[in-house]
Amino acid sequence: MKWILLALFLVACDSKTSNQVAVDPGEAGKKTIEGIDRDADGVRDDLQVWIQAEFKDSREIQLAVREMAKVHPMSCELPLRTKCLEGLVGFDRALEIELQLMERYVNTPERQQHFEAQTVECETSLELQAAKCNFELGPEDANAN
Repeated sequence: MKWILLALFLVACDSKTSNQVAVDPGEAGKKTIEGIDRDADGVRDDLQVWIQAEFKDSREIQLAVREMAKVHPMSCELPLRTKCLEGLVGFDRALEIELQLMERYVNTPERQQHFEAQTVECETSLELQAAKCNFELGPEDANAN
């Protein structure tokens, strides 16, 4: 029984699924295009701080926006992830959140230049219809909404 409780405790403490509050790296986070991702969850710390603060009332929206933040803004995958958010907040709000996220994503001249150099053309119609959202609320999130 002790081992089961310990295993559950360790899973709950996993930084990728827990409700830990990220720390804003400040100017140090702007020194490179990649920024700082201390917990190695695929989301820059400055974006993670914004997501937690902006969507503090909905863990489900936080998870959807975090999935958006894991991909490059010019990736063909971003519209697919935005479509998942749309299912939670509607088209207009999802588009607004995507634009806010992109603005924060390219918050330095170097990131802006990198962003502009990565422009690609994506197919959207069938891909968007087949979008599958790959985030789910876990037991630790049940009381967070």
